[in-house]
Parts: sequence; C-alpha cells; structure tokens
Amino acid sequence: AVAAERVPAVLARYGACRTAKVKVAERGQKLGDDIARVAAVRSAMGPEGRIRIDANMGWNVDEAERALHALSEFDLEYAEQPCASVEELAELRSRLRKWDIPIAADESVRKAEDPLRVARAGAADLIIVKTQPLGGVRRALDIVEQAGLPAVVSSAIDTSVGLAQGAHLAAALPGLDHDCGLGTAALLTADVTSTPLMPEQGM
Repeated sequence: AVAAERVPAVLARYGACRTAKVKVAERGQKLGDDIARVAAVRSAMGPEGRIRIDANMGWNVDEAERALHALSEFDLEYAEQPCASVEELAELRSRLRKWDIPIAADESVRKAEDPLRVARAGAADLIIVKTQPLGGVRRALDIVEQAGLPAVVSSAIDTSVGLAQGAHLAAALPGLDHDCGLGTAALLTADVTSTPLMPEQGM
C-alpha cells in the first residue's frame, strides 16, 4: 500500500508484467490514498494493463460499495476479498451486479473451515487458490473443481519451493482465465535455492 509517487519504482522491479495487484483499505489510510495509488498504476501500465485490487477484508459492505464505485473508472479486473464474511461478500456482489466488478475470494477460501461455502453462497465470481495453505496441489485442485469457479493461482509469499508447487497447480488446471500471482520471490531478500523462481518478462 505504497504512496502513489512510489508506484513507478515498484512496478519497475518486475519488468514486463501485464498484471498488478494493488493493496487497498490499508489501516491508517483513506479512500483517496487508494484512488491515487490505483490511478498511478493505471498511468504506469497504460490501458492494456490488468489491475486487480486486494482489500484483505478491510471494508464493510457500504465502504466496499462506495470504494469500488470510486475505483471502477480504472477498469478493475476484480476486487479481492473486499469484505470479511461470506455473507458480506454475497451482499456486495448483489449490489455490484450492474457494475461489472467481479469479486474474488481469498481468505474466505484459504482460512475457512469450509472453503467451498463461498461458492455455494454465490458470494464470489472467482477464487484465489494458494497451494501451501490449502494442503498441496491435489487438495487445491479438488477445491477448484468442486467450487466450479474460475481460479487464480497465487502465492502465500512462499520460497521457490512453494512457488514451484503453485506453478504445478496452475499447469494442472483445465483453464486459466486470469494471470497467476507467482512473482513473489522478488519480494524476498533471499531464497532457499541458488536459482530462485523469478519472473522473466512477466513469465
């Protein structure tokens, strides 16, 4: 959740990426900070760039609705976990039907006793799957299959060992409508291998 003026430098660390996930709803910040940050990402990536935002459960339904209306001008790919509960996500999704802002569930899958509840409740348009927290590639594949929703494979800020499992999961899925979030080794100061799984030209 960096200041808007830092966005170009952050994006420059990743080279030719076409997708960026932007943190919003950060404690101590305001909606204006989120708007400025997302606007800076859109400016840096141009109209072809894909922007997804992640509120990490930081809004209630009214706050999420207001924020997503304000951020919709930046052509969001989706909003990840804007609210905490499955019920809130379902309510928000019903309010946003005419706005074409898909809702993605992360914590409601990864941290839930029942990771399929969000799908049964119609509370998300897609799910975020992280191999390590979900119990491995086979378990994550089962969840995606049973949920019947498009999936985004992402990392839990793993070392290259975990990123390799994420890459295997992505390769095993029958379709990937959205880019994976597996470029996170670049966030680490060190890794457990001499050849870290780093993105090259966005791949």
